[in-house]
Amino acid sequence: MKNKLLAIIMAFCLLAPLADFAFAQTNGRETDAVLVAAETFFVKLKAKEYKTVWEFLTKKSQETIVKDTYKSFSKTVVKHSREEIAADFRRGEGVAGEYWQGYLSVFDPDLALNQSAWSIGTLRKERAEIRLLYKKAKEPAVLRMSMEKGRWKVGLVESFWSRNPD
Repeated sequence: MKNKLLAIIMAFCLLAPLADFAFAQTNGRETDAVLVAAETFFVKLKAKEYKTVWEFLTKKSQETIVKDTYKSFSKTVVKHSREEIAADFRRGEGVAGEYWQGYLSVFDPDLALNQSAWSIGTLRKERAEIRLLYKKAKEPAVLRMSMEKGRWKVGLVESFWSRNPD
């Protein structure tokens, strides 16, 4: 009995560093995956590849953008259904082009891509945060990411829409 207990303790001592190494490897891969997804979002936004930009957004961000866009159009003489607006965003055409051009008129993706230091904040199985410290800022912006259907997605609404905190 004493020998079995000693063998178990020895095995645990030998395997524990391997478990830490495996966790560190997994954590490193996840960190890379989160950062690559966020960077790709900004690169595609800068390149005006709106269909791909849309695919990198969380479902919540997509739904909120469609809802807000629909509300904006409902106040004008130009009418679009929610389904038409959602389809335009999925295709990256029509309403989506106008929306993202407006977005780019107030936000330059290079501020994130070339003028900010990136660091990983919280990293969990389905949620992560990236801290973006703009060169002239004292505090970082926090970009929230979510794992959806096996891919990291950008939570634009969850990060920057003040009336929709996550």
